[in-house]
Amino acid sequence: ARLFEWGNVLAWDALTGNLKFRLENNSEVAEMKLSPDGRHLAVGLGTFSSNDIYDSVDAIAIWDIQSGTLAQKWTTLSDGKGFNHPVVGIDWSPDGNQIAAVVDYGTTAIFESNSGKTLHLFGQTTIHHSEVQFVKFSPNGSKLVTYTGVSGPGDAPGGDNNAYIWDANSGDLLFAPQNDDVVVSGYWSPN
Repeated sequence: ARLFEWGNVLAWDALTGNLKFRLENNSEVAEMKLSPDGRHLAVGLGTFSSNDIYDSVDAIAIWDIQSGTLAQKWTTLSDGKGFNHPVVGIDWSPDGNQIAAVVDYGTTAIFESNSGKTLHLFGQTTIHHSEVQFVKFSPNGSKLVTYTGVSGPGDAPGGDNNAYIWDANSGDLLFAPQNDDVVVSGYWSPN
């Protein structure tokens, strides 16, 4: 799959080069991840401009890859509170039953992938003191890493520039390694 045009995702057959389908959204595409079984694509959507002429919405869209149809779209947490941030980070749990996503300035959430029910909220700006830019499940799905960049609201300077390791089952912060350099990405070792 490839980001192409404003808000759309296009997928081509890698062997033939033929267009397989086009997933149309009315919001900018910020991030996307294929499910572990390859059957669904989670797409993080949002508005990055104050001149939004398309009535964009911050959301998570789940697309069925076989049919090219929208299976689900989530715009709120289970408590009814809407997302207040483009969904810039998104990841599937290794078993495909959960999706972690950045849903607010300093907040990451874990959702049930089949229902959109919110299971945990992480950070909620009390831990993260700047914009969360990355989220990734550990290979066994028991932990989650998030990191914050060097920007604050509206790309203002002052981010805490740190990584955080969370228990994906309880939502508890396990530790935040001390760091003096810029964090630009994070990945888990296979073991």
